[in-house]
Amino acid sequence: STWKIDSPSRPKISPDGRRIIFHGRSSGWWNVYLYDITTGKLPVSLTADLKVDCTDPVFTSDGKSIVYVRNGQISIMNLESGVSENVTFDANPSFAEPFPSNDNSEILYSYRTDNKFQIGKLEKASLSSSSIFFDNTSTHKSPVFLTDGSIAYAAQTGDTGIYYAEKGAGNSRKAITGRWEDLFPVDDEWILAVNEGKVRLANVVHGQGSSVV
Repeated sequence: STWKIDSPSRPKISPDGRRIIFHGRSSGWWNVYLYDITTGKLPVSLTADLKVDCTDPVFTSDGKSIVYVRNGQISIMNLESGVSENVTFDANPSFAEPFPSNDNSEILYSYRTDNKFQIGKLEKASLSSSSIFFDNTSTHKSPVFLTDGSIAYAAQTGDTGIYYAEKGAGNSRKAITGRWEDLFPVDDEWILAVNEGKVRLANVVHGQGSSVV
């Protein structure tokens, strides 16, 4: 209420733990906001001048840039200059939830097709995209790279649960059952995620039961 931002959501913390990036509605648009934890000053809108919906921000591993969705396309913003550049150019964009690899060479994302979401991967150098873990009977969301380059994502319809694929693997396996969302990596095995309205820690390598944070 103090910030006067409608529906602030999807927060991500910076690698140094000093800032939070999130999206919220203001002036009719979804905008990306940066909040400095150390100063407590009001969040700054990074996208107010763009006049399009900007959502799903996440820091790159060096904390110098953010990856986010701008008007349906995946875009990267340099936080020092404030300059953004699109890295997808789809005629009918439906990208969501981008997540960069540790070396920033790849970006995972979800995208809508046939009224369901699937998982894709963008090679930043060539700007080429490809579908991975495609299953037209289920909705797959919240893809993330773990710190070792392996991948986790959530199946939210069909055979629900968290799925895991080792780095370079051509397929994935179900690690943990249940309905999950908003995955975020902790290291090369553990993730934070929301399950049944609670934030939990889950080990996607060994499929261990999760605990409430």
